[in-house]
Amino acid sequence: MIIKTWHNDETAVYAAEELQKYLNIMHSGLCEAIVLTQSPEHFKTDGEIKLGLLSDFGLDSSDVIDVACDDVVYIDIQNGSGIIAGSNIRSILLSVYAYLRAAGCAFIR
Repeated sequence: MIIKTWHNDETAVYAAEELQKYLNIMHSGLCEAIVLTQSPEHFKTDGEIKLGLLSDFGLDSSDVIDVACDDVVYIDIQNGSGIIAGSNIRSILLSVYAYLRAAGCAFIR
């Protein structure tokens, strides 16, 4: 599995790194790499988890009043491939943690 994002922002890259780290712990090296790509056109569908903003994937964000403050989490993963997105860069990280919790991770404080 490959994790792809085209946001070179520190938080977005950290989200990809966290996803890779925990998936590898859970599945013994399942994630091969994190790839920073230039545009969504470089995305395939099989064996990839794509990280980005809702708008990157043409997803509806009309319910979001303030994109900078409102956090919308979007997760659509099937058979190890799909999209994890948020309404802003911070929401991408929150979406990754929501996905990991749904996959069985427990984060002890």
